[in-house]
Amino acid sequence: PVYITMGTSLAVMLPLAAVGGVIKLAQGYVALSSALIMATGTIIGAQIGAATIKKFKPSTLKLIFGIYFLYVAAKFIGNYLGVHIW
Repeated sequence: PVYITMGTSLAVMLPLAAVGGVIKLAQGYVALSSALIMATGTIIGAQIGAATIKKFKPSTLKLIFGIYFLYVAAKFIGNYLGVHIW
Protein backbone atom coordinates (compact mmCIF):
# COMPACT_ATOMS: atom_id res chain seq x y z
CA PRO A 1 0.00 0.00 0.00
CA VAL A 2 1.04 3.57 -0.68
CA TYR A 3 0.93 4.65 2.98
CA ILE A 4 3.33 1.86 4.01
CA THR A 5 5.64 2.67 1.11
CA MET A 6 5.88 6.32 2.14
CA GLY A 7 6.45 5.47 5.79
CA THR A 8 9.12 2.91 4.93
CA SER A 9 10.89 5.38 2.66
CA LEU A 10 10.97 8.00 5.41
CA ALA A 11 12.18 5.44 7.96
CA VAL A 12 15.10 4.57 5.68
CA MET A 13 16.04 8.19 4.94
CA LEU A 14 15.91 9.45 8.52
CA PRO A 15 19.00 7.64 9.88
CA LEU A 16 21.02 8.50 6.77
CA ALA A 17 20.11 12.17 7.01
CA ALA A 18 20.82 12.22 10.76
CA VAL A 19 24.29 10.72 10.35
CA GLY A 20 25.12 13.04 7.46
CA GLY A 21 23.84 16.04 9.40
CA VAL A 22 25.92 15.22 12.47
CA ILE A 23 29.05 14.74 10.36
CA LYS A 24 28.57 18.06 8.54
CA LEU A 25 27.81 19.79 11.85
CA ALA A 26 31.05 18.44 13.32
CA GLN A 27 32.93 19.64 10.22
CA GLY A 28 31.50 23.13 10.66
CA TYR A 29 29.42 23.12 7.48
CA VAL A 30 26.07 23.83 9.17
CA ALA A 31 24.57 27.23 9.97
CA LEU A 32 22.93 26.09 13.20
CA SER A 33 20.39 28.93 13.48
CA SER A 34 19.19 28.34 9.91
CA ALA A 35 19.09 24.59 10.47
CA LEU A 36 16.93 25.00 13.58
CA ILE A 37 14.48 27.23 11.71
CA MET A 38 14.26 24.73 8.84
CA ALA A 39 13.87 21.82 11.27
CA THR A 40 10.98 23.58 12.98
CA GLY A 41 9.27 24.16 9.64
CA THR A 42 9.89 20.55 8.66
CA ILE A 43 8.33 19.21 11.85
CA ILE A 44 5.26 21.42 11.48
CA GLY A 45 4.96 20.59 7.77
CA ALA A 46 5.26 16.86 8.44
CA GLN A 47 2.38 16.99 10.91
CA ILE A 48 0.20 18.90 8.46
CA GLY A 49 1.19 16.55 5.64
CA ALA A 50 0.46 13.44 7.69
CA ALA A 51 -3.00 14.74 8.55
CA THR A 52 -3.70 15.82 4.96
CA ILE A 53 -2.52 12.63 3.26
CA LYS A 54 -5.13 10.55 5.06
CA LYS A 55 -7.83 12.42 3.15
CA PHE A 56 -6.68 11.10 -0.25
CA LYS A 57 -7.35 7.73 -1.83
CA PRO A 58 -4.21 5.69 -2.64
CA SER A 59 -4.89 6.03 -6.38
CA THR A 60 -4.97 9.83 -6.04
CA LEU A 61 -1.68 9.80 -4.12
CA LYS A 62 -0.08 7.66 -6.82
CA LEU A 63 -1.23 10.12 -9.46
CA ILE A 64 0.05 13.15 -7.51
CA PHE A 65 3.45 11.56 -6.90
CA GLY A 66 3.66 10.34 -10.49
CA ILE A 67 3.08 13.85 -11.82
CA TYR A 68 5.58 15.27 -9.33
CA PHE A 69 8.29 12.78 -10.31
CA LEU A 70 7.71 13.44 -14.01
CA TYR A 71 8.17 17.15 -13.31
CA VAL A 72 11.40 16.51 -11.37
CA ALA A 73 12.69 14.26 -14.16
CA ALA A 74 11.89 16.94 -16.75
CA LYS A 75 13.79 19.52 -14.67
CA PHE A 76 16.86 17.28 -14.43
CA ILE A 77 16.82 16.51 -18.14
CA GLY A 78 16.14 20.15 -18.99
CA ASN A 79 19.02 21.36 -16.82
CA TYR A 80 21.32 18.80 -18.42
CA LEU A 81 20.33 20.06 -21.87
CA GLY A 82 20.56 23.71 -20.83
CA VAL A 83 16.80 24.29 -20.91
CA HIS A 84 15.49 25.68 -17.65
CA ILE A 85 12.02 24.54 -16.68
CA TRP A 86 10.06 26.45 -14.05
